[in-house]
Amino acid sequence: MKRRLSMVLSMFMLVGFIWGGGPGVTVWANDPPGIPIGLTATATSHSTINVTWTPVGDAQGYELYQGEQSIGEMTASSFEHIGLTPNTSYTYKVRSFKDVEEMDGETPITTRIYSGFSSSVSALTPPAPVSIPAAPASLTAVALDAARIRLTWTAGAGTVDGFYVEQMPVGGSWQQVQTITNPSTTTFESTGLTANTTYYYRVRAYNSGGLSPYSNQVTIATPALVVVPSKPTNLTISQVTANQMTLTWKDNSGNETGFKIERKTGNGTYAEIATVGANAVTFTNTGLNGSTTYSYRVRSYNAAGNSDYSNEATAATLSVIPAKPTNLSVSPMSNNQVTLTWKDNATNETGFKIERKTGNGSFSEIATVAANVVTFTNTGLSNNTAYTYRVRAYNAAGNSDYSNEATVAPLAVAPAKPTNLEASQVGDNQVKLVWKDNATNETGYKIERKTGSGNYSEIATVSANITNYTNTGLSNNTTYTYRVRAYNAVGNSDYSNEAAVTIASVPAKPDELKITSTSTDRLTITWKDNSSNEKGFRIERKTGSGNFSEIATVSANATSYTNTGLSNNTTYTYRVRAYNDAGNSNYSNEVSGKTGVALTKPENLEASEVSTDRVTLAWKDKSDNEKGFIIERKTGSGSYSEVATVKSNTTSYTDTRLSNNTTYTYRVQAYNDDGRSEYSNELKVTTGLTPEKPTALSVTLVAANSIKIEWKDNSDNETGFKIERKIGNGSYSEVATVKSNTTTYTNTGLQNRTEYTYRVRAYNETGNSAFSNEISAVTGLVPEAPDQLTVTSEETYQISLAWRDRSSNEDGFILERKTSTGSFTKVATLSANTTVYIDRNLTGGQSYTYRIKAYNNSGESPVSNEVVARTKLETIVPPITEVVTRLAIGSSQYQVNGQLRQMDAVPVIYESRTLLPIRYVAEAVGATVQWDAMTEKVTVMLDNTVVELWIGNNIAKVNGVSTQIDANNSQVKPLILPPGRTMIPLAFVSRSLGCNVQWNDLTQEVTVTYAGR
Repeated sequence: MKRRLSMVLSMFMLVGFIWGGGPGVTVWANDPPGIPIGLTATATSHSTINVTWTPVGDAQGYELYQGEQSIGEMTASSFEHIGLTPNTSYTYKVRSFKDVEEMDGETPITTRIYSGFSSSVSALTPPAPVSIPAAPASLTAVALDAARIRLTWTAGAGTVDGFYVEQMPVGGSWQQVQTITNPSTTTFESTGLTANTTYYYRVRAYNSGGLSPYSNQVTIATPALVVVPSKPTNLTISQVTANQMTLTWKDNSGNETGFKIERKTGNGTYAEIATVGANAVTFTNTGLNGSTTYSYRVRSYNAAGNSDYSNEATAATLSVIPAKPTNLSVSPMSNNQVTLTWKDNATNETGFKIERKTGNGSFSEIATVAANVVTFTNTGLSNNTAYTYRVRAYNAAGNSDYSNEATVAPLAVAPAKPTNLEASQVGDNQVKLVWKDNATNETGYKIERKTGSGNYSEIATVSANITNYTNTGLSNNTTYTYRVRAYNAVGNSDYSNEAAVTIASVPAKPDELKITSTSTDRLTITWKDNSSNEKGFRIERKTGSGNFSEIATVSANATSYTNTGLSNNTTYTYRVRAYNDAGNSNYSNEVSGKTGVALTKPENLEASEVSTDRVTLAWKDKSDNEKGFIIERKTGSGSYSEVATVKSNTTSYTDTRLSNNTTYTYRVQAYNDDGRSEYSNELKVTTGLTPEKPTALSVTLVAANSIKIEWKDNSDNETGFKIERKIGNGSYSEVATVKSNTTTYTNTGLQNRTEYTYRVRAYNETGNSAFSNEISAVTGLVPEAPDQLTVTSEETYQISLAWRDRSSNEDGFILERKTSTGSFTKVATLSANTTVYIDRNLTGGQSYTYRIKAYNNSGESPVSNEVVARTKLETIVPPITEVVTRLAIGSSQYQVNGQLRQMDAVPVIYESRTLLPIRYVAEAVGATVQWDAMTEKVTVMLDNTVVELWIGNNIAKVNGVSTQIDANNSQVKPLILPPGRTMIPLAFVSRSLGCNVQWNDLTQEVTVTYAGR
């Protein structure tokens, strides 16, 4: 056994000598393999580390350790360690091994021989991707002043590292104005703003995982800039009394909140005593001390501050008014005079003012007496009159209050006699007396009467202030004479004048009442007078079945009356009775009559033709009961005269043998047997040549509520044109006049879906031409014109266009194109809401001009702006073969067909979907990417496919068709992440372009494969 082992060892030594490469090197077959070198460890994701080392030539395998724990044995010289903990350091070492076979007798024994360990290396896994935070909420804005706005909000759920604040002025674009790095700060003050301007704000949170969606948007306007108001001027003091004075000043500003009034006493210090509102220019300072000097100054103020002070104004209050006198008394009247006495309670009066009133009249000043005088005698008074007195002291400061009042009673006298006695018969067998009361102290009046030449006897007494008496039960044809006197306890007044009256009998009633003449507005009645003692006749009338009322009286012996101002086509009934002082007779018989039907005046008098020696008139006949028409004319400023009458239903008349270049004025009225109508309108015409009528009137519907008409001008002597319009089946009315040589007019502000008909005629000083032809059009809701037409891409055979859709009622769009020398022709008719189009199959190196318009069943909108684009020169484009793009979450490196490339942002996972800068994938397959900052829209175009996406919107368009980006998750949408990179859902765009997308959950890698074209 030992001999065989020795032979084996000798053979191994020999082999080792041969393998070693020659003499001097001895390698034994059971020596351990070499120690691995070049060990490296690289974290490739937050849960994966890639470990590699240099292969050992005589090793059969390797054992890798993580720390002191064996991971396992392997034959490869690299290992991808997965399932690791994020943000953790891992240490690795490796050793090689080989198996050696020995013979135990005839049985082989295999022994594994290990090398020593390599040096250790460490790698740190990056932190795990952080989910982006939720959108901030409850964003509010408050304008602090004209240049500052304060924002506040509430942080959303999730980890927040800070906030981005964005601002957009009205008409501008969004801009980031602040980065807040403290996650607990949820307020921001935006400064340096423009006064009286509207701003929009929005906020979003960020963390290492990306940006949150935007908060709600707020709109706020800064207030107008407030400046300090101008100072008031011209401060003056007036209306000074002992305890108040009034200030006035000039208001020189239009933006003050109010005015501050300051005052000082004597040489003291100013202090504010009051404020008044804006536009006030006066202030009364009350409660002042008498005989004191006050100085004032005023300034205006508002939110921006105080103005400068006005000028100062100084004044002294007056002295204090004196105390009022008391204990006023008056002596009884004697010899037409009384004496007043009072108590003087003042020591500073200038004197006393004595006032008096008579009866219940008003007080008036009758005298003044000097200071310290306490008595006054009032002479020249009237007996039988009550007088009341009051006294007040006065000085330079004013008047004291009044004393008590004192009244002196009148002396009793007999009353004054009544005058102006009159007697009149007021009915059958009765007389009414009236007289003037000249007394104020009578107890009553005594009435006396005598018959014929007999003696007076008292027949009645009446109370004080009565001025009439009716004496009844008298005899006809008898003369009575009356007189009256006043009386009281002192006695009787003298008699009044005498008044006599002879009692007459009631007249006989009239008869044979009849109607003798009628017209449209008047009736004439006649009757027989059967009395000789009437004073006149009373005419009464009723309308229809109404009640009679008196409408007129006529004098004695009258037998007719014409009632004018009546309503046409109306029945009236009349009755008449005679009257005198004894009363009214019985009524006559009743008689009824009906007024004629009124004529309606002709209207719209106009000149249908004017020449050098004749005028043809035309009017509208508005009545159906005329007998004819009367035409009247005047020359210049002369008077009207009748020139012709024409029969009923005639509506024109030609006035001939006129003078050339002469102004005539016409009017027309209808007539029949009942009378004439009112006049028509007046028509002023100057003879000469009228212009030729316009022709070829046409119409164009230019907008939903605008119609344009055009015509041919056939005259050279018109002053202008009159445009008339009617709505539906209505009547024409003039809507406008335009000056001479004008051949177009646009009628705006019309109603939608309404038919309008137009006609036009020329006019000059001579008159109007005949009307043009009539033309009609129906308005409608024509859509608004699209705008902002732009060229988004110019390729060899195609041009990409985009525009803004400004209407909500279009049926679609008509795209038109022309070459540099051609005319516009329709390229395509597109569906409603389309905003992009690719014009294909063009010629390379050719210039094209485009315009677009919206349309619906009401018509076409105006065209948009025009844009010019030029296709690229034709080149041979090699076919694109298969393109394979690989990306890893959290890594800025990516591969295109195995070639390593670099991105400026790393792909992230948001809502379980991969978002990245799409440009890197799109350009790899030959697509183009465009960004519209105004609308925050990304457009990706490849061959015949156009994909449109909007930041923050989960709806995209593929070739104009709207679709949700992720049918299973409405939160998947494009975002903008720091440092301002646009991140697009990869899978949606790639598949829309015809690519295949695969996801490796273990390595968190995405593979996008494009089959080529």
